[in-house]
Amino acid sequence: MLAETSDFKFESMQDTSSIGQYLNSLCEGFSKQHLVLSSEENKFIVKPHGLLKFEIKARKKSDRVKLKLEISWKDGIEEEAGNTQLVISSKK
Repeated sequence: MLAETSDFKFESMQDTSSIGQYLNSLCEGFSKQHLVLSSEENKFIVKPHGLLKFEIKARKKSDRVKLKLEISWKDGIEEEAGNTQLVISSKK
């Protein structure tokens, strides 16, 4: 049986307020276990459930800063919980 694959990619320049709105929508989708990503060309629906792998990377090189979030899971498979703690804060 062949594995089904689908891809969704969207890229654009946005201000911090717009990024915050996207992140809030993602939070709501994860809470509801249903995310719909759509653009003019594509629509992608995922249903996150159970334990998810969460990875965050931050990098600064010269004047360029990069923040990468990756969240993954296996459909129909329950993962084991880890014991690592992460703190994210907006305090100065």
